[in-house]
Amino acid sequence: MLPRHSCSLLLFLFLLPSVPMEPHPPSSTLPPFLAPEWDLLSPRVALSRGAPAG
Repeated sequence: MLPRHSCSLLLFLFLLPSVPMEPHPPSSTLPPFLAPEWDLLSPRVALSRGAPAG
């Protein structure tokens, strides 16, 4: 059996092609973690961005 993080990574790589992304430079194959387009995929990030700092 694979560790849990490996399963999550495989699932992420499996879903990655279905996510519409803008072309990125070859140096960075993955978009930034806090990129605006990822807010829809991760509500927790969207909530943390909308919350007041403090």
